[in-house]
Amino acid sequence: IFDYADTSQFIVIQELDHTLHAIHPTGQKLWSAVIAGRIVGDIQQIEDRSLVFVTDKNRLYKIDTNGKTAKGFSASIPDEPTSTPYIADIQGKQNIFIPTAKAIYVYDMVANRNTKWETIDIVGNIVGPIQKVNNDLLFATTEGYIYWVDQDGNIQKEINIDGDIQLKNGLAIHNNNLYVTDTDG
Repeated sequence: IFDYADTSQFIVIQELDHTLHAIHPTGQKLWSAVIAGRIVGDIQQIEDRSLVFVTDKNRLYKIDTNGKTAKGFSASIPDEPTSTPYIADIQGKQNIFIPTAKAIYVYDMVANRNTKWETIDIVGNIVGPIQKVNNDLLFATTEGYIYWVDQDGNIQKEINIDGDIQLKNGLAIHNNNLYVTDTDG
């Protein structure tokens, strides 16, 4: 359920043939749009009410509340996304952070790619969504590493969880504590 205007909302659903449908809460169809692939993770709504999401066909979409694709979108992503895109400010401008298995791809709101983040050297594959703590973005990897990365794509801190563990889910943050579960629970 997303905001359509100041006083109304709408529901977005995806059909098996990848068509998106926007439905008013009364049941009336507002629009339909065909996209390439299945949506990975969740759809994010940003301040201007646009919807941002990624698909398993390596596409980044930004559409308005009328189902129209924003200029520059859909944009190609070099690898398949593994989780929900994360929206965060870099130097006062919103950017879209897309986790894939081995890299994080960053795009601005007109689909220009920022390659600084693509050279982060990590151990394992990225799991789960990206989280934000203060000014750093955090993510976990399958090999039990947690990375704190600044807004310029530089690793500020890394933790290797002791033991021979495998992570299947990303990290969660609650009351400034980090939580992860390994394959043993």
